[in-house]
Amino acid sequence: MKKIVMILGTSALVVSSAIAQAPPAPATAPAAAPAPIAAPAGSPVAKQPQLKSMEEQTAWQAFVGAQADPAAMIKAGNAFLTAHPMSDFKPIVLQIMSSMYLQTRDFDNAIITGEKAIAADPQSFASMLTIASAVAESTKEFDLDKAEKIKRVEKMASQALETLKTSPRPNANFTEEQWTAAKRDIGAQAYEALAIAARVDKKYDVAATNFKKYVADSAQPEPRTLLMFAQTYFDLKQWDNCLGILDPIIANAQTHPQIKKVAEDFKASAVKAKAATK
Repeated sequence: MKKIVMILGTSALVVSSAIAQAPPAPATAPAAAPAPIAAPAGSPVAKQPQLKSMEEQTAWQAFVGAQADPAAMIKAGNAFLTAHPMSDFKPIVLQIMSSMYLQTRDFDNAIITGEKAIAADPQSFASMLTIASAVAESTKEFDLDKAEKIKRVEKMASQALETLKTSPRPNANFTEEQWTAAKRDIGAQAYEALAIAARVDKKYDVAATNFKKYVADSAQPEPRTLLMFAQTYFDLKQWDNCLGILDPIIANAQTHPQIKKVAEDFKASAVKAKAATK
């Protein structure tokens, strides 16, 4: 459902922000964190977490150093939290671990870890989005608790969007313009989760509306999500809109061959269906 089911914008933002403000490796003792860049007046910046010992810094570096491997990052995150349960970085580690579970489609642990992240930081909009995405992706049409799950998606997505409105910049290196654009891109995931939940509920008109918002706000819409958008138009029998989503996917030289093949096959079906209705 997501940039390979990863909170691309959010995760990359949190990881890079945390790495950028972490102090350099000390020779004998932790160095003091570099002086923060002064923020413009009226532009709040989030309180910066601090590493308090050489051991904590080493564990943090092991964690962020494993970001190319979700399983390794989850393992390093658990080790970090076990050794440093009171760390300032606890909410960030939990949020990133939650997104790694989502990336590997371990929805239960994505939700559980996301809940822990929110308990550690009630303003963790990234964890709200992870939970919304995980619940939306794991909900099936005939689940007995489908209605309850869809309500949870709606609640988490709404809370994330509201929290984002007043969320301070991750650090002073972000300009107001950059953070505004980043928040819009991050918030796009809320609309994606809402669209997927609406599809499960067969509310295709609602799904289409939210997919439109996702495309409008996402800096780089995921091809897999666009395919679901096209499927929604197909279900609504809006053939031209369906083809309008598929054609750019097929024409894009950067589209993965497997995705392109799916889009081409889907286009053939849409063209055939359109012709049959004339």
